[in-house]
Amino acid sequence: MGRNLCETEELGTIVCGMKRSTRRTFCKQVASAVMGSPVLLSRPSFGYTRSLNVDLLQNTRPAVQNKLKLEGGFIEFWGGMLTDESFKSLGACAWRQVLQAMRDLKMDTVVIKRTQVDDTDFTRQSTDLTRIVLDYAGLNPKMNVYIGLRNTSVWNPTAFRNSTWRESEKKKNIDLVRKVWSAYGTDESFAGWYISQEIGNEPDWYNQLADLRDYYRSICGECKRLASHKPVLLSPYYNPYPTPGNSFLPANHFAEEYGRFLDQLKDGNRYLVDTIMLQDSVGERRILEPDLVNVVVPYFNAFAKICSVRKLRLWGNIESFNNRGGNQLFPTEARRLSAQIKVIPNTVEKLITFDFFHFMNPYNHLYYDIAFKTAQRALYQGYSDEFVKNSNLSPVICP
Repeated sequence: MGRNLCETEELGTIVCGMKRSTRRTFCKQVASAVMGSPVLLSRPSFGYTRSLNVDLLQNTRPAVQNKLKLEGGFIEFWGGMLTDESFKSLGACAWRQVLQAMRDLKMDTVVIKRTQVDDTDFTRQSTDLTRIVLDYAGLNPKMNVYIGLRNTSVWNPTAFRNSTWRESEKKKNIDLVRKVWSAYGTDESFAGWYISQEIGNEPDWYNQLADLRDYYRSICGECKRLASHKPVLLSPYYNPYPTPGNSFLPANHFAEEYGRFLDQLKDGNRYLVDTIMLQDSVGERRILEPDLVNVVVPYFNAFAKICSVRKLRLWGNIESFNNRGGNQLFPTEARRLSAQIKVIPNTVEKLITFDFFHFMNPYNHLYYDIAFKTAQRALYQGYSDEFVKNSNLSPVICP
């Protein structure tokens, strides 16, 4: 989740396997090369090796057995929700289906990944997706909706060093905070804020603490100025595998550096953030199931320590997709999702998944490839059978 599902839609980045009359030529060529598999395209990722950091190899504890379940999920808005004719024809009923499917899994939390990406502002569209989600989340039983802010197709430590670009992004985020508050601030389902621009375990982030301090204090501070009682959420990511020409901080070192970053966000006796949703990185980094204990658990243990000391809440952000290489993202298997959940230590308060809409949605909105649709439904049903038991999907009939 360190990157978006569908970045730079203006440049023709699309979800392949969907109906879309405006599909760009180069996307068609790429899609045809992957033998008909549905693809979520975004920026290229580096190849990686399986050499692990030393502190990961030293962790040989048995698998954790916890009582955690998924209590919510991300919904990532993208342009196809506004342009796909079949989805548009369902109208608000489609979102009622999605949220009811989440409720049937006993989920009570929705995190809207973003309300703005590059030049696309979802708060200015004729169809207000955030308003629709909030309206249906407000039905009994009420769900808590955390509203994400701005995303960009370019976001990395190198880009962040550009002061002109950074200041522009900061201003756009602050303006968006005010716009979101004006539009949705009085809604009972609006539970808090999510800062969509995430930082991870690349060392160069932490060579820029002064700039990070100014950037995040400005944005988080505006959230707290408008609504001091509403939590602010961050979701850091990590890459456990070194890549050619790149190194990444191991678990304990990453947690220490991230703790230094969090301390830049302290305002008197309180922090300007409340909850850290650590991504498990299993889908994005293709972490194998036998490696979950040695690779994933050290990061959660390290973050549990820094959150406990600072009295911040720690959630787990569980990735429900497989990265098949070449940026092909596909729903994961129920067995692997189960293993991901069971390995998370009990020091984690709550689990959510990225991304419910795209990978666990049993209604298959926006997806037309049979294999993809089958995988979505299998993941939803497999999770339901194991963790919810005897739960049937409530019928929601759209006109």
